[in-house]
Amino acid sequence: MDAQESRYGVPADHFDTADEVDDDRDCRPVECTNCGTEYETDGSDACPDCGARRRRYIGPLPGEETDTEPEAVTDGGHTVPEAELVDRAVREAATLIDVGDSERVAIDYVVDEHELEHRRDDILTRVRDRLEQTLAADGGRNAFLTGDAHWCDLCDQPFDSLAELVHHDCDDGQTAIADGGRPHHHATCEDCTWSYSDPDLLEVSDEAEDHARKEMHDVDLQRAVATDGGVAVPTAICYGCTTEVPETDLEQVPSGGTLVEEEVVEHRTRDPTTGERRDTVRRQEYEHTIPKCADCRASGGEQ
Repeated sequence: MDAQESRYGVPADHFDTADEVDDDRDCRPVECTNCGTEYETDGSDACPDCGARRRRYIGPLPGEETDTEPEAVTDGGHTVPEAELVDRAVREAATLIDVGDSERVAIDYVVDEHELEHRRDDILTRVRDRLEQTLAADGGRNAFLTGDAHWCDLCDQPFDSLAELVHHDCDDGQTAIADGGRPHHHATCEDCTWSYSDPDLLEVSDEAEDHARKEMHDVDLQRAVATDGGVAVPTAICYGCTTEVPETDLEQVPSGGTLVEEEVVEHRTRDPTTGERRDTVRRQEYEHTIPKCADCRASGGEQ
């Protein structure tokens, strides 16, 4: 080494010894062509069983997929399996939907955030399964947006979810059925043309919850009472005189109040450099409508 220092004019530690060069070589999986033994070598080792040096490479070819799970690197430099990233994306998407984001916005955000576009369908399926399990556990509360009220037509009580409406102890008792009639309970979507009716109240409730969960729409449930002829007559509360009247006598009229401004998040992204969240927000204004009976509409006010 002293001779090399004198010859090249550089310190001795600038050079790599033969042992150090061998240490830097990667070991590769090979198979001995003499006895069939599989082992790993950097190219200098003979077969550990027969001592032959004839061998062939048995590892994956360049670009060939392996059985190992693909991995991603987080901002902290730690290697995270893709399966764990998918789990995180599912949890985050379900949380975003719970707080009011649409299904499309939530899925787009987590897929972009974790670079999982190739797993979009899998994430969407798992998010829907997760929300369905949550719906069964919390009585359906998460299926409805904050502030929606559902009214009992018999005892005139408001509820936050269909499950509370269906299972509450009504002051007026069970649904009345006269002369063997079978009243039909009705579920109507306030955001689209979907509706459903059936004599079984639980059946109507299940269909309403399923529609609300899938479409993220607000569904109104009307519990019907049979008349003496056994024909169901759905009723509702008039907001003008606060009396219960047949549903067919009611019409939605402007509340006469001020316009309500609402912010709707259309798209959610993050700055690739700073990581700061950037939301595309659309503002809209609308006026509430309320149901009033014919008498209140004719008088133009409350009675």
